[in-house]
Amino acid sequence: LHTNRDKTLTGNPISPGVGYGRGCFCREDTVEKLSFSAISTKEHSKLIQDAFHRLSDHLSGLIDFAERSKDQHSAALFRAHMMIGEELMPQVLSTFKTQSISAQEAIEKNFEIYTNYFSELADDYFKGRACDFFELKKLLLDFLNNTESYFDCKEYSGCKIGGCVLKNEHILITDELTASVAIRISPYTRGIITDICNPNSHAAFIARSLDVPVISGIHEPLSVFSRTDDIFMDGAKGTVIINPKEKVLDEYRSKINKPSKSYEVIAPVQECQVLADIDLAKEISKAVQVKADGLGLYRTEIEMLNKGCIMSFEEQLAAYQSVAETMQGKPVYIRLMDLGSDKSAPWMQTTNEHNPALGCRGARYLLTHPEMLKTQARAIALASGITPIKVIYPMITNLAEFIELKKLFMEATKDIDGSQLKHGVMFEVPSACIEADEIYKQCDFGRIGSNDLVQYLFAYDRTSEEFNYQNLAKEPALWTVINALSVAAKRAHKPLELCGMLAELTEFIPELIRLGITTISTHPSNIAAVRKRVIATMMNPDKSHLKSSNNSDKQPLVH
Repeated sequence: LHTNRDKTLTGNPISPGVGYGRGCFCREDTVEKLSFSAISTKEHSKLIQDAFHRLSDHLSGLIDFAERSKDQHSAALFRAHMMIGEELMPQVLSTFKTQSISAQEAIEKNFEIYTNYFSELADDYFKGRACDFFELKKLLLDFLNNTESYFDCKEYSGCKIGGCVLKNEHILITDELTASVAIRISPYTRGIITDICNPNSHAAFIARSLDVPVISGIHEPLSVFSRTDDIFMDGAKGTVIINPKEKVLDEYRSKINKPSKSYEVIAPVQECQVLADIDLAKEISKAVQVKADGLGLYRTEIEMLNKGCIMSFEEQLAAYQSVAETMQGKPVYIRLMDLGSDKSAPWMQTTNEHNPALGCRGARYLLTHPEMLKTQARAIALASGITPIKVIYPMITNLAEFIELKKLFMEATKDIDGSQLKHGVMFEVPSACIEADEIYKQCDFGRIGSNDLVQYLFAYDRTSEEFNYQNLAKEPALWTVINALSVAAKRAHKPLELCGMLAELTEFIPELIRLGITTISTHPSNIAAVRKRVIATMMNPDKSHLKSSNNSDKQPLVH
């Protein structure tokens, strides 16, 4: 009998996707335990050198694997790891010989200097780099101590990383997800649950590129789950259900264990445009795969965060032109860089903030870095010569902020002929929602950013483990704001659109349509579900709104 039937856990969403399978546990074992006290200092030094050489061979194999997989980003990562190892080997040997400490202590001391340095920085990108040093240290100690990782499940023990003897669909459970594990996961791995995985780490990037859902922040996961558990996970929401009921599986049946190449495809519907969200230009193929009505949200800051530095004008132009060419004839929305808060990097040159979510992010960051905005503006404007582009301005707090940003954009692009641009505001800060009527006089369209709107409206950190988006989405206050924005849009005779997690909760689609929101932007994997709900709504018009959020008779929030 299952003692944890339908038990729900909440972690941190790292990589989207819906996975279901038996538990597969990543454990460690010592092949041949060495007695270091019984060997000489010279032999000890040789063991250290051998461990570094094994690390180099291991990384060389990963480089070859990455290059065969045409994953140049990961190949570059592992080359960087090899360089770190080459630099640190003489330091570790020197520390061992001069300080009369053990080989393990010498390795830990040298690596932890770097790990601690990066970990203590407030910047999330730097924290992700600390994971690199931590991973290398762990690998090196494993080689020194002859420790190997292996997988086990309820029926078999001893699978190596990258393999599954029984070929069962499984959810991998591990204390920490490292890049070397992520790139070698089994083709039967349908998701990964871990305690430690920084969202800006290379392991996270690899998992996302492989379309494998990942949830972190589940404390001591090897103890939480039993060998008999069946596990359901939604990587986009950070939700884990142990031994889920059939109704949960039925609800997600079309999404479970479906990588992007096998996403369900539903033909476009006339009543509602359903656009695709992407993080990287290369993901535009997913939008084509699911027959998206266009590109609804290109999160341009993610492209830079993954690259690890500011992208040049030429690099940005190439990325924007590639999506414009692919989507030619369909709507294309590109969001200006929404940097700050949980999306930060060392090249941003931000000061440490006690509460970055309420600090210099989005529009505020762009206003303090006008040259970065101007470079992006010129790249977008030139790309719009291929097909019209709608520019989304993020984290706008008031009309004056939008006017100032748009002015900088227009000044930077005034010499570019043939551009086809429209400018819209992301309504995700309550103060902007209150000022919607005035903002609509200056913008071409409005877009509800439902993730941050919920966070700021209810003063609830959406990265918190206790944050429950689905429950907050039912709150009347949210629908009062959405209704008010709908009224403002209709008065201005301009579109109001929506993106974010609210689009993933298809139960709310009828209410959105009732309010006149008929352009919805969502992850490619969710497009079929949205279209199905739109079709069902059209077939049952009397059930096209939610009783709990029928605010049509209430006084609008905006005037």
